[in-house]
Amino acid sequence: MFGKFAEICNSIQKGERVLVVGNLNPDKSGGPRVWTKQDGTSAASFEINANVVRFLSDKKKSENKSAPVADDIPF
Repeated sequence: MFGKFAEICNSIQKGERVLVVGNLNPDKSGGPRVWTKQDGTSAASFEINANVVRFLSDKKKSENKSAPVADDIPF
């Protein structure tokens, strides 16, 4: 993401529900990018080129409730 869209998405906090539609960018072998963290443990992730990011929960409501289960997503 770039520009204003990236600035808005930068405000996403852990625990917030978002829907991301886009393309995964795997490494050359087709898997996730693997690296070693500063503490020496291994980590892996995919890079996503997002076309759509939809915020699924209102911030005010999510602060007062526990995180809903995946079955609550209406699609």
